[in-house]
Amino acid sequence: MKKTLRKPLFRPLSICLALLLNWAFLSGVQAQTTVVQWNFNSPTPDANTATGTTTPSTGTGSLTTVGGTTASFASGDASGGSTDPATGDDSGLGITAFSAQGTGDKTRGIEFSTSTTSFQSLTVSWDQRFSNTAPNLARLQYSVDGGVTYLDTPVAVTATSGDTWFNARSVDLSAITALNNLAVVRFRILAEFSLPASSPNSYAAAGPTATYGTTGTWRFDMLTVRAASFVAPQPDLTVSLSAPVSATLNQPFNYSLVVSNPGNANASGILAQFELPAPTSLTYSSATEASGFTASQTGSIITFSGGSLTAGTSTTLTINVTPIITGNVTSGTALVDPSNTVAESNDVNNSAPAVTVNVGVAPVGQMRITEYAYDGAGTGGEFIELTNVGTAAVDLTGWSFDDSSRQPGSFAIGGLGVVQPGESVIIAENAANAFRTAWYLPATVRVIGGNDQNLGRGDEINIYDASNALVDRLTYGDNVAGVGGPRTQNISAWTMPGNLGANTVTNWQLSTVNDAQHSYASVSGNVGNPGGYNVPLNRVIVRESGNTTNIAEGGASDTYTMVLNSQPTADVVVTLASGSQLATNPTTLTFTPANYNVTQTISVSAVDDNVVEGIHSGIITHSAISSDAAYNGITINPVSVTITDNDVAVGTSPTIAVASTTTAYLSASAVSGIISDPTDPARTLGIDFIINDTDTPVSSLSVTASTNNTSVVPTANLNLTGNDASRNLKITPTGIGYATITVTVTDGSNATSYVINYAASAASTSTSRFHTGSSDASTAVDAGGGYMLVADDENQVLRLYNRTNSGLPVNGFDYTSSLGLTDISGGVPREVDIESSVRVGDRIYWLGSHSNSSGGANRPNRSRLFATDVVGSGASTTLSYIGRYDGLKTDLINWDVNNGHGLGANYFGLQASAATGIAPEADGGTGFNIEGLTIAPDGTTGYLSFRAPISPASNRTKALIVPVTNFTSLVSGNPSNTLATFGAPILFDLGGRGIREIKGNGNGQYLIVAGPSGGAGADPNAFKLYTWTGNAADAPVLRAADLSGLSGTSGSSSIESIVEVPASLDETSSIQFVLDNGDQVFYNDGTIAKELSQNTFKKSRSDYATVGAAILPDLTSILSTLPSTVYATSPVTLVMDVFEVNNVATSGPATVYITKDLLVSLSFDQTATFVGGKMVQNSNWTFDAVSNKNFYVLTTTQPIGPKGKESVGLTGVLSPGNTKGSLTLSSLVVGGNELNITNNADADKIDYFNK
Repeated sequence: MKKTLRKPLFRPLSICLALLLNWAFLSGVQAQTTVVQWNFNSPTPDANTATGTTTPSTGTGSLTTVGGTTASFASGDASGGSTDPATGDDSGLGITAFSAQGTGDKTRGIEFSTSTTSFQSLTVSWDQRFSNTAPNLARLQYSVDGGVTYLDTPVAVTATSGDTWFNARSVDLSAITALNNLAVVRFRILAEFSLPASSPNSYAAAGPTATYGTTGTWRFDMLTVRAASFVAPQPDLTVSLSAPVSATLNQPFNYSLVVSNPGNANASGILAQFELPAPTSLTYSSATEASGFTASQTGSIITFSGGSLTAGTSTTLTINVTPIITGNVTSGTALVDPSNTVAESNDVNNSAPAVTVNVGVAPVGQMRITEYAYDGAGTGGEFIELTNVGTAAVDLTGWSFDDSSRQPGSFAIGGLGVVQPGESVIIAENAANAFRTAWYLPATVRVIGGNDQNLGRGDEINIYDASNALVDRLTYGDNVAGVGGPRTQNISAWTMPGNLGANTVTNWQLSTVNDAQHSYASVSGNVGNPGGYNVPLNRVIVRESGNTTNIAEGGASDTYTMVLNSQPTADVVVTLASGSQLATNPTTLTFTPANYNVTQTISVSAVDDNVVEGIHSGIITHSAISSDAAYNGITINPVSVTITDNDVAVGTSPTIAVASTTTAYLSASAVSGIISDPTDPARTLGIDFIINDTDTPVSSLSVTASTNNTSVVPTANLNLTGNDASRNLKITPTGIGYATITVTVTDGSNATSYVINYAASAASTSTSRFHTGSSDASTAVDAGGGYMLVADDENQVLRLYNRTNSGLPVNGFDYTSSLGLTDISGGVPREVDIESSVRVGDRIYWLGSHSNSSGGANRPNRSRLFATDVVGSGASTTLSYIGRYDGLKTDLINWDVNNGHGLGANYFGLQASAATGIAPEADGGTGFNIEGLTIAPDGTTGYLSFRAPISPASNRTKALIVPVTNFTSLVSGNPSNTLATFGAPILFDLGGRGIREIKGNGNGQYLIVAGPSGGAGADPNAFKLYTWTGNAADAPVLRAADLSGLSGTSGSSSIESIVEVPASLDETSSIQFVLDNGDQVFYNDGTIAKELSQNTFKKSRSDYATVGAAILPDLTSILSTLPSTVYATSPVTLVMDVFEVNNVATSGPATVYITKDLLVSLSFDQTATFVGGKMVQNSNWTFDAVSNKNFYVLTTTQPIGPKGKESVGLTGVLSPGNTKGSLTLSSLVVGGNELNITNNADADKIDYFNK
């Protein structure tokens, strides 16, 4: 905000007097006195009301007519009289000769003036008589500029009748502070057009039935100006002290001092102090300065000096400390203005009491192997259970598992996320959802499936953290001499807590049902307790006799049982849904806290119909409702029932098949829908079927559709239409989860069914589209005609999707065999991890991340740049392979190591960042990961844009772009042997973020998605959108785009790509983004999308955001001069603090102009770090005292960072000669491409005296 002079112009003679005066002012207890009054009576009573005077009866002032009115004296007693107490000689001032009708609005009346020196809070009052034909509206105006300008007051006097006095009319002007303490204030009372006017621009007569006339009269009496004594505004400084209630040993925390100025004047030169606790209890680290305060330490006292606060503002100063003992640590007090050097209205509120912080030992997380099985029946066989047996959460991002080969990064387990104390997670060989089903696990138990480092009978379990350090190891082998341990085939092994982490497998024991580990039998009969170490998990266990349920129409029934694994806090009601083919008894089960462990039996029988179905099946699903949150909605295994038919076929059975007219966006056998998606193809287009029967007319066939899970798709939401041989089914979901949808055609005797496996996910925004068949979208390119090509970082398939419609791709192009992939796992090449792409004409360049695995293992397949040519557009787009280059990573490292950029060898540290063992998302932006690629404005240079490393290696604050000058020629072979050549690197301050996507439109307009080098979160780890010109000399401009809605409907997704940049980009442009949803759980089953066994259930999302207005930096300044009072020839100092307050770095230098004055000569020392006791950065400034005759010119040599500050100090000598007075120095800061220039000026004053 705009600064003003902050040093008080008036110094009170005593603090007590100041306190009393300000108390009276602030509390509203301001007794008014009469400044001036006119009663218009003759100075010497003469019993003649036709005589009088315009000299004030009280006070001093002047009064005259204005605009041509004429004045005379008349009785103040007539027509009821005024409030003048005088009798017999009560004169009033009458005026007449008003303007002609419709002319001269607010030009005729009276004018009076007085002095308000030493007064404030004015009130003007008067008595006024209106004749019948006089104007009925009188407006009071005031002037504070000697009568040059007059302003209306908000209150007018309106006469409602003629020949009547309207007495004690009063206008409160206390809110108009410009009237206070002035040598001359002028007022006018003028005739005004009527409001509302009876006709436009006209006067109304005071008498309701009269006609306005210029000869009408006004008469005034008891014209009075009252006011309160003037009190000079003063600041009021206060301080509060706070700290966290508790802290952790050897972990820093902050004391916060809030210094406030609730007074009505600015304050400068403020000093605040805080006394630290004893040095044996903590160590002082640093202090955060603000509002011009500079911190220093003397012993246990932290002093903040030189601060400035405008009236009504506050600032927070922090002291960072680290406790070195446990227990209660009590600070000293906090003080502001301890020596009373700032004249303020209240000195009794300048301290804050001590605060106490309880220091405890830091909680520590600890992951341990707690259960394992190397083999077993069904899908729940091999697994490893890890449990956090510590007291703090553990983030498994970047962690990995390996067996006896002991290679960190072999199998990434980072998808298990953050593990809370006491929580167990599972590494499984089979898919996660299949493993959960086998062990009745609820969705709350996290499982990562697909482990390809399989365990053997004698093997080893090794768990590595993100730095590849070994966390836990268990070596086992009942068949290995010197190792031993139990044989965990079909039965898991576990050990007591005291044995964990010891790698002594002989202390481990096999699980038995209902042992101390709460073990039980899985669906396939394996015994264990995966997912809950030493605790019974909340789960509903469904057991089928013989692991199957078989029934017959009109014949055999079967049973299965259900029981809870842990005691609920409230009743759990389980409802059974059996569909049209089955009947259950009972249909609901209730488990109470008392009978939760009592097994309940369900009888299942077949519905005996007359339809020939052969051996067919049905599904019984279960849903739980409870006020116990752990069991409410818990996942319960369904029961699949085999039904033997008792009907005999008559003739041939009808047929049903998916028609070729079914949209390419759907695969009928497995369909994924989205709640409320206006383009969900199963909802809007549906599945087309062809039915037939060789011995029954198709018009006589009956077609029905049913669902086994009405909570996901109600029966009423299966919309079956059509006639004869053509039928269409549209599916509209209402709930999240899975359903089996059966379309049955019958001829009355025989029936044939088509089964659709269906999954529905939650609603998103109205502009969201879900592109199915893959979940890990990583980059996208517009293909024209409303289509886009999308790559996936889990494989090498380029999929062609409709940009505006949800559903499957209409085509796909797999280039695995073309890319020379030599890194093989399980017989399959590891992924290229395609992360970026750029289209130049009809050629698209695709770039792998060139990164290590999430565990830091070398992944040579990712070092690929390849190109494809586009043929056609829209849905008919096809691709042809051109060539590849595999040496880009090597070229980049050599360029940096050999100082190819001229900034110094290893300036960017690329070799260290790309080394084996360093994860691409390593802390501090130290990894290696290329996620952006675009073409420079020249059309041939490629811009490689790095998510990591954040650069340079010595100060990781900026995002890196490396131009590849021969980019378009690198893919001429397969692979090409041409070495990449590089241009000058480009570094940008994106708030500590790397580049996650960059794309241009060929017209010198680029969009940059900036994001964290590691995991996303709140600022500074939130995604931001920037625009850029493509020129290295131009800084990107932060935009107001709201990208928070692109973080996924349930989290675990990230922005990966911009589809295209419109040809004309502005702040209203709507941009389509593509997201990676591989780690998102779509179906409330605890399985992340990339681990779903059904590919068509996987999906990536695209959505839109508007570019938004530019968010520019905002500079403000504080100018401080010391000392404030100078005698004779004395040294003076000037310090200029320039702040960036909008959290955006300036795009260039800032320039400060400081006024020159003949009384003082200022000089600049570029080596100075302190001036006038304040810290400055003079080395970051240049000084010019010559080129401008009116100003000293200082310019920063570098941009000012977000919320940054650059200070510069000057010194000089004041030479007043034989004079005394006040010198005001002012400053103005400009430049930096800033948003707001209204807060760029400041000034300070020096009082000087001759001795």
